[in-house]
Amino acid sequence: MNCSMAVPLLDAYVDGELAASDELRVADHLTDCASCAMQANDLETLQSAMASEAIYHRAPGTLRGRVETALAAGPSTSLFMQPVTTKSLAVVIVSITLLAGVVGVSWNWWTNRPAPSLADLSVRTQIKAIADHRQTEVTSADPRVVKNWLQGKTAQALTIWDLSAHQYILTGARMEQTAYGTIPVLVYANGGKMVNLYLWPAHCGLNAGACIQCLRGYQLVSWNEAGTNCFAVSDLPIARLEEFAKLIQSKGASK
Repeated sequence: MNCSMAVPLLDAYVDGELAASDELRVADHLTDCASCAMQANDLETLQSAMASEAIYHRAPGTLRGRVETALAAGPSTSLFMQPVTTKSLAVVIVSITLLAGVVGVSWNWWTNRPAPSLADLSVRTQIKAIADHRQTEVTSADPRVVKNWLQGKTAQALTIWDLSAHQYILTGARMEQTAYGTIPVLVYANGGKMVNLYLWPAHCGLNAGACIQCLRGYQLVSWNEAGTNCFAVSDLPIARLEEFAKLIQSKGASK
């Protein structure tokens, strides 16, 4: 899928109205295209903003009665035939002022809109990996084998954690090409479910703080580990995913 095919589908994609096959194709494209990813992020931000009650004004209760009275009086005295008064002119001026304010706020938001978050990019990359049936490029439970495979593929100084004593079994790793560079992904298994650990380097320019959230049906826990932005993505229960993250953080702290 290219940009000309993806852009017309972005509104439906953000609204969750696409068929599963089209959603996967769009998600695949967004993983590789920073421009379309930013457009999708803009739409999601705008969607959230439009849902906020803060931008709506509730009409006074007397307005309905005034409209019904004017309509019942007939065409000659309808609202649209009333002479312009100072009060009605003031209402028009206030309305124009409010509209100008909304346009100004919208323009300011558009020119200063945020880049797609690492959380969003991690989940989109996860969806793409599932669609491509590509969980690992090297398959091994041995951290040394996985680390040797990653050498030369990334400039990051990586630690491959052995969590088998806690039933999080290393199954391998893969490299993911994203709009912000190629990143390593470690893959663990627990109770028949997979945990994908995305390791975003600091040079990508997108910093991540500690975060727990659910995004597009996936649980996600993020933290910073020795300058690397770590994002654990899985359909495990959130408590198990938090346990996974804490195990890695405790091993890092014990070095």
